[in-house]
Amino acid sequence: MLDECGVQLMDKVIRLGGHSAPRTMVPKAASGGGIVVPIHNWLKKNGVQFRNRSQVIDLLMQDGKVTGVLINCDYNWKDGTSKKEQRIGSRGGVVATGGWGQDKDFIKTTMPVYSLLECTSQPGATAEMLKALLKSGCLPSMLDMYQLGPWASPDEKGAGPGSFFADYAFSEGMAVNPKTGRRFMNELADRRTRADAELNVLSESTPDKINYPVVFCGEKTTEHAEGFQAAYRDKTVFRYETLADLAKAYDIPLKALQQQVDEYNKIVAGTQKDPFAKPLDVKQPLKAPFYAMRLTPKLHYCMGGIAVNPRSEVLSTTTLAPIPGLYAAGEVTGGVHGMDRLGGCSSVDCMVFGLEAGRNAAAYLKAQGTNMKKFFIPLFAALLSCSAFAADAPTLARMPMKHSMAAQMQCSTCHDNTTEFTKPSTQKCESCHGPMAQIKTKANPQDKYPHQSAHYGNTVDCVVCHSEHKASQDLCSNCHQTQWSNFR
Repeated sequence: MLDECGVQLMDKVIRLGGHSAPRTMVPKAASGGGIVVPIHNWLKKNGVQFRNRSQVIDLLMQDGKVTGVLINCDYNWKDGTSKKEQRIGSRGGVVATGGWGQDKDFIKTTMPVYSLLECTSQPGATAEMLKALLKSGCLPSMLDMYQLGPWASPDEKGAGPGSFFADYAFSEGMAVNPKTGRRFMNELADRRTRADAELNVLSESTPDKINYPVVFCGEKTTEHAEGFQAAYRDKTVFRYETLADLAKAYDIPLKALQQQVDEYNKIVAGTQKDPFAKPLDVKQPLKAPFYAMRLTPKLHYCMGGIAVNPRSEVLSTTTLAPIPGLYAAGEVTGGVHGMDRLGGCSSVDCMVFGLEAGRNAAAYLKAQGTNMKKFFIPLFAALLSCSAFAADAPTLARMPMKHSMAAQMQCSTCHDNTTEFTKPSTQKCESCHGPMAQIKTKANPQDKYPHQSAHYGNTVDCVVCHSEHKASQDLCSNCHQTQWSNFR
């Protein structure tokens, strides 16, 4: 499936926290976007409609069955406003709204202390859909269980490039308590174990100084560590020519730190046993220059959610049986990973149970006598969190057209035919507006960078952002809350 969608993976397998062996493949883009963007583009080309900036208000039910969803259209997450409410009718569907790590009020009701932590999720990771599901009688599962990301840094927002670098520094370097200069954990233990160990170090903070743990590695590691260049540029990771320089920067006792480095190098050489039993896939001795990063756990993943069975059917609180037509997959579901999650396994969860949910939802709709040719799957996105429901396809042929009014153009000018309209290709846009290279140079400096997106590359279709029948979308602001000028 990934090959068909154009997902490109690196030709190597790495070990992430908690794994007994290297088993994780990383996208060439070194981020989740390396998986999501190609799949998104493939779905667009195959007729799936995406509705961004849609906030879930309520799940509509009647006689114990799904009848649709109520949403706020064009929702503004900054000021909480929207243009209108819209009811989308449906006989069934798949909920894939992700977690709610940014919903501090909801977290306070389940794990109050975690509401104080920064979250790695995007701003739209809120609990609206979860609350609608609970209100509709869906069975909750492990709502008080959350996973913390032990690779996060206080020197960057969320999970930035420093988080990618940290995984390599954990593998080929070591983490120390600044107060003691000593290691305090197995750097490749499961995420819960490492996060708890880091919280213990942080508990030694004083009113005038936070005792952030420090992870560091040698220069050899930086030559292949994903995220290093960006983290170093953004001053999340720092270079130190000597161990004395590193110790001074983080107020670490040099003598103790030197002793710890010497002991670690003996462990790497095989002449001393590691008290933390860290697996050494790469036996890389620590030597100057050193590259270091401060650590702090951040709320990363909601382990709980709504209960589903192996068919991805959502279970009822009252009957404990599947709710007809309602399916769910991904982080919105609870119990799939237990109390903790191994690194990289959320992607597997989404793809395995997402495929199961999609197949079973389609079979259910077909059994209900639904004409699948007249249906599409709109994705009601809370930024990147989305709820998918099958619903009657809208008729767009009679909608007002900007091009027709301004340039007297016909439908067939952009579309291949007038029976079942296909979306215009970038080539058709370029036939009037000029080649993409020219568009980039012509663009206003404040609007230049969307046309040079690092996520989409240079081949993204114009219609991903620009629309004819509705307002064009500023998709960049779904995740980035900044001005274009700040990207330069």
